[in-house]
Amino acid sequence: DEAPVPDDGIKPTFTERPVIRQSDDGNTITFECRLVGDPKPTVK
Repeated sequence: DEAPVPDDGIKPTFTERPVIRQSDDGNTITFECRLVGDPKPTVK
């Protein structure tokens, strides 16, 4: 059973610790994370 969602929603919360990865050539950095919230968060 899931708890009811409050009328004002649920603040965005990380479900896994964020990880920063750099490519072998050093040209690209990737930020990986998982989060939940209501309304569903948008990550760009």
